[in-house]
Amino acid sequence: MPDHLRLDSPGSTLVIAIDDGTPSILHWGEVLDPDEDIPSLRAAQARPVPHAGLEQPSPISLMADAGRGYSGHPGLAVHRGGQDFVTDLRVETLSCTDDTITLNLVDAQACLAVSLIYRLDHRSDVLEIGTIVTNTGSTSLQLDWCASLVLPVPAQMAELVASGGRWCREFVLERTPLPARSWLAENRTGRTSHQNVPALTLGSAGFSETSGLIFGAVLAWSGNHRILLDRLADGRRVLQCGSLFLPGEVILAAGASHKVPPAYATCSGAGLGTYSAKWHRFVRDRVLPTLHGPRKVHLNTWEAIYFDHDVPTLQRLADAAAAIGVERFVLDDGWFLNRSDDHRALGDWTADPTKYPDGLTPLIDHVRALGMEFGLWVEPEMVNPDSDLFRAHPDWILNVPGRPPITGRHQYVLDLGRPEVFTYLFDALDQLLTANAIGYLKWDMNRDLTAPGHDGVASVDRQTRAVYHLIDKLRARHPDVEIESCASGGARADFGILARTHRVWPSDCNDALERIAILRGFGLYLPPEIMGAHIGPRPAHTTGRRLDFGFQAAVALFGHFGLELDVTTLDDVEREMLGRWIARYKQHRALLHAGVSVRLEADDTGLIANGVIAHDRGEALICCARVSTSPAIITPPLRLPGLDPARRYAVRIIERTDHHSRQMRKTTGFIDGEIIRLSGAALAAAGVQLPNLAPESAVLIHVTS
Repeated sequence: MPDHLRLDSPGSTLVIAIDDGTPSILHWGEVLDPDEDIPSLRAAQARPVPHAGLEQPSPISLMADAGRGYSGHPGLAVHRGGQDFVTDLRVETLSCTDDTITLNLVDAQACLAVSLIYRLDHRSDVLEIGTIVTNTGSTSLQLDWCASLVLPVPAQMAELVASGGRWCREFVLERTPLPARSWLAENRTGRTSHQNVPALTLGSAGFSETSGLIFGAVLAWSGNHRILLDRLADGRRVLQCGSLFLPGEVILAAGASHKVPPAYATCSGAGLGTYSAKWHRFVRDRVLPTLHGPRKVHLNTWEAIYFDHDVPTLQRLADAAAAIGVERFVLDDGWFLNRSDDHRALGDWTADPTKYPDGLTPLIDHVRALGMEFGLWVEPEMVNPDSDLFRAHPDWILNVPGRPPITGRHQYVLDLGRPEVFTYLFDALDQLLTANAIGYLKWDMNRDLTAPGHDGVASVDRQTRAVYHLIDKLRARHPDVEIESCASGGARADFGILARTHRVWPSDCNDALERIAILRGFGLYLPPEIMGAHIGPRPAHTTGRRLDFGFQAAVALFGHFGLELDVTTLDDVEREMLGRWIARYKQHRALLHAGVSVRLEADDTGLIANGVIAHDRGEALICCARVSTSPAIITPPLRLPGLDPARRYAVRIIERTDHHSRQMRKTTGFIDGEIIRLSGAALAAAGVQLPNLAPESAVLIHVTS
């Protein structure tokens, strides 16, 4: 058996050492020389034995086994017949290819086996870890915890970035110093949650978008999860993440196996920008399902009509949308049987004959005749107590026997672990898609899971896997239908759901000021093109702000662009402006949805700047948005890093939304739209002077070579 295994990608190296059958990570991070002497590397990192310590240093094994003296949180916790096991997994067999290491580990005393697969993606430098636990004993085994990832953390890490938030304020980046002790984030909502994105980023002291060592991990899972940054007494830190099991949730019969959700890790020696770019490339290459054609401009009907459905009104709305360039018309909540508000009818997935006497066909035909695709809102996982489905099958919900079920948004959660429930939902959705020319589903999920019991047993893991299976089966039957993941906004946005859906609705808040921060937080791990970004009505539905349509458009341009307002009420000037922005989106769509996203570091606390640079660095599009007044009377120049230093670029402001601003007596040159020509080096070092924008306004800068 070899004493080490190694994988390399253009930007990282993984070395797994094997000592007396115990595998551990010797190095995971920046690239090592191909001829690096690994025995010398092991000798250089050998740890001394302190007073009052163990006689032999305890390794951080790939499963953080306590059986070798590891004193932190174990990576695997199991018990059988009331006996807890301190695992000591040893390598039984292994294999290593150009990009994959497979290790089969056994613990004969605990009667269990673990298969670990490490795959290093050569394009993105993202490391994927897959784990399967097998009960090799003759009696059942309860799985209490199995980390999807166990990684030693480099000593240089001094700060952490976690993504938190709440409904209508998702993906808030929280940057704090690493605590002196362990750090823990747990999610028990039954879905990815608004509060805890299943990911963690660590960085060296003072890291920025363009500098510093960055190290982080993501869990591909849409249910309960745990992220733990463990600090040992000897100073070592260990990162773990995995699905959080409720008591008794995962019990393996003799010979049975459990595949835990995959986890991913990547690192960067050049700051957060490069780190995010690696995640974006990986999601585009390895996670997202195939998309047929460009991402279409949406009109979603929710904030235009709410539950007030009327076919002639909707046809007029479609006419107005098509006239300004909309490419997809999405009919939101309120279309199905007896659905007049959110108190009733979830589960009864047939068109309401009062609102749609001839079914959905006349509206769909009208929309398609205008050259637009038709999309439809559904919320398959839920049921209202006031529905034909619940009256017929009150036992079909997740619940704890003897406890009254708890409603959320006036609804219960259907138990997809029951075959009859799964079959009912699949048949209802399949019939909808078969009988109607529907090209898009907005798949919503509007509540947390409370008391998630299935036949008296906790069932979040089962429920999450059943949702995945339902979407997978539906997509296999209807491969050309695109699906959006919505969950009260951004409560289900993760690599697990994105392996089977095409975009995410990141927030129920369309307020552009809030959306700027959401976009930046969302973009830490996820590429912008999968983020639904809509222009909403005035005042904004969730905040009451009255924001200029141009400002809203400038922000929405850097996501999957759309509208969510009644365009029939707009005047000629507003229609012309929105039509111009839609044309702008279509013009730059290829760049926006395939380029490298950048979060620029403006030297002005009231200015937020972000953009996209083409992979060949020949073009860039930058949005500079003023969110509050500047501390200085004249805005500092904005530096534009990331371009080719040796190449000369033409730079121009192509859109401004501050037509009401009176902050400048006189402007000239670049501020007035003149094309300037500078090298990439000069743009990065000196930057360009911006106008003194009023709050809630923006400029769009186009850079070409």
